[in-house]
Amino acid sequence: MANEIICDACKAIMKTQRIKIKEWAIGTDEDGNKVKARTFECTNCGKRYLVALIDSGMQKKISRRRRIQESIKKANPKTRALIPKWMEEDEQLKQELLEREEELRKIWCKDG
Repeated sequence: MANEIICDACKAIMKTQRIKIKEWAIGTDEDGNKVKARTFECTNCGKRYLVALIDSGMQKKISRRRRIQESIKKANPKTRALIPKWMEEDEQLKQELLEREEELRKIWCKDG
């Protein structure tokens, strides 16, 4: 069940690994940078679901989080002491991303 999504409209069950995420620019933010929407559609009825709204600042933070998480996974005895610092930075980036996406949703989504 955890690897499935049920469509609100038609109740079709979709396997998460079979869903194709599409991304396109929907406009620009207050600094003139592109804002992109990531969505997927129900494979049965075509209802579109918004996964995320992302701007260029968020994309940089997402990339930084990936690098941090990779560093944590590959930590060796010399770098293990840095793990708490990396985890703290990762959590801070996560919160910043959530807050920024909420701001973008208020601007770009009619239902907030």
